Amino acid sequence: MKKKTAQSLVSKPSTVLPRLRFLLPFNPRKYRYAQYFDDLPGDVNAIVVIVLCGVTCDDRGHTRPNNYVVTAFFKHIRPKR
Repeated sequence: MKKKTAQSLVSKPSTVLPRLRFLLPFNPRKYRYAQYFDDLPGDVNAIVVIVLCGVTCDDRGHTRPNNYVVTAFFKHIRPKR
């Protein structure tokens, strides 16, 4: 299996870390994504992104996705055994 690198994420900026997805309990529109990488600086091994998912309505009445990144940060996540 091909290892993920942070550089591969930069080459595809439209990709929002699809690996681990968790619904945050206090806001049903907010999701937490985490992706493990092998080449991050220091003692971190993952990038965590918080995303708000929603929709907007245009002038014609069509709904369009309105998803955006709230924050992103490095984190060390202990692998499950």
